[in-house]
Amino acid sequence: MRLTYRLFWIALFSMFSLLNLFANQLNYKDIRESIILPPKMDKVRSCTDPIPITSEDVNRRGKGFVIREPGCYILCEDIIFDAYGDKSTTAITIESSNVTLDLGGHRLSLWLPSPENNEKNLPSPILGIGANGVSSIAIINGSITDFTDAAIRIENSNNIVIDGLSILNTGLPSAYGGLQINDSSDILIDHVRALYNFGSGMYLHGVIKVTVKNSHFDDNVPGNVAPQYFTAGQVGSGAYIDSSTTTETDMVLVEDCSFNRNSGGSDGGGMEIGIYTLGIPVKNVTIVRSEFLDNFNNGIQGLFNDASGLVLLEVTNFLIEDVISSGQRHNGAPGPTLYVAGATGFSINASNNGIIENCQANDNVGGGFSSIGMRVRGCNNVLVKNSQASANINTSSGYAFGFSADNDTAVGSPFPVGTANVFDSCVAQNNSSATGLAGGFKITNLANSTIENCISQQNPIGILVSDSNTTPVTLNNIFKNNIVQSNTLFGILDTVSGSNNAYYLNTARSNGSNPLLTNYAGLPAGTPFETWSITTGFSPAPPNINPFANLNIVP
Repeated sequence: MRLTYRLFWIALFSMFSLLNLFANQLNYKDIRESIILPPKMDKVRSCTDPIPITSEDVNRRGKGFVIREPGCYILCEDIIFDAYGDKSTTAITIESSNVTLDLGGHRLSLWLPSPENNEKNLPSPILGIGANGVSSIAIINGSITDFTDAAIRIENSNNIVIDGLSILNTGLPSAYGGLQINDSSDILIDHVRALYNFGSGMYLHGVIKVTVKNSHFDDNVPGNVAPQYFTAGQVGSGAYIDSSTTTETDMVLVEDCSFNRNSGGSDGGGMEIGIYTLGIPVKNVTIVRSEFLDNFNNGIQGLFNDASGLVLLEVTNFLIEDVISSGQRHNGAPGPTLYVAGATGFSINASNNGIIENCQANDNVGGGFSSIGMRVRGCNNVLVKNSQASANINTSSGYAFGFSADNDTAVGSPFPVGTANVFDSCVAQNNSSATGLAGGFKITNLANSTIENCISQQNPIGILVSDSNTTPVTLNNIFKNNIVQSNTLFGILDTVSGSNNAYYLNTARSNGSNPLLTNYAGLPAGTPFETWSITTGFSPAPPNINPFANLNIVP
């Protein structure tokens, strides 16, 4: 009778697992091919037979220089714009289409009065180069520094090339500087260095068909890109990309770029996509061979107290490949909005149809609500493959995990339950918290998803499965062919009441103080196991033949 009962449960479990196996698989090829890349744009060569621009031209009567005719223009010398009164707030304005502005290797900057010599009525903010409603323009080859507004602002334009520029020390703590492009299309940004700017090195708002490559958006400092949420000096990032109320951002490629050491007072990050125009998604984003390192907040209390490397919010169709997002630092207390209050390498939120592959998220540390290597929260159809998350540490009582699929409903998060996600061939190790919950994988409020071929080791908990919804949801997740070992508390811990998650072909060893009890805990009734003792062999011996059994290795 016992044998018949046991075989019944094994057969039932096997049938259920097979059905889930087919239901939870993502089509890698279909997702990858669905992402639309922007068309390739050609670079602009230096001017031939150019029209010269001198310091006298820019500073004549304090009005700046206005380009009203097509052609190729070149700066002949370093130019310091000496704005005076309210005559002009822009050093160079492009009002014509078909214009190349070659800075000729020179520097365009703003004259700033010293505290001892501030007799001038300096208008503020003052823009370096501006263009609105034009097409086929290029700004190349030089540096733009010290303007109290953006270095470059382009609006309602198309066919834009920004190449070979250094954009330094622009903006104000109460606003933001850098490169700003709004409601425009067909854009190439190549070999740009946007460093030490207030608020942001680059803000692309309502853009279509954009390529950003071989560029650096590093060391930008606190400013304010979102006065509706922050006060002066509270937010800063290497770059922001989002939709506008009139233009849905689409087809964005970022390759071979860095977004490092950027800071905000309460909220600092490497790059944030889809953040400040909620409800209008960004589509078709590809980020490859780029790095997001050592971004941080300064511990100032604000609505969001967060330090993140790469953030996506409401993005549809995305590929993140060969990217590292490590070393973020959250300083200070968590702040009032707990689900945005930590150190995170990758923060992927309410986004659909994406691939994250060959990525690293290590050493994200802080005393906030959470320290996470890679978070996939409230997402559908997302594949995380061949990625690593290690040494993500919470220095206080917050939680710390290598990978987290958690919509944080317990702390008021607005994100939905994630569905149809896959974590495949990922490694999580050495993640910890001083006094809070920690582990390799945190699978909370995730449904119809698969965690397979992964390794979780040397954490407090290898894989934690839970449900924090007020009304529990039907999860139907599959955990298969994973290795959990040398975790100090539990190997796989399922705390879901009446769990219907499926576990098979996993291997657990040396977890907790008593591996016989803590390799696996809380798994659904009928989950098949084979126990193998290092000293005595299989129990029972010979083992039951079950192709779905989980291996429980004990001393």
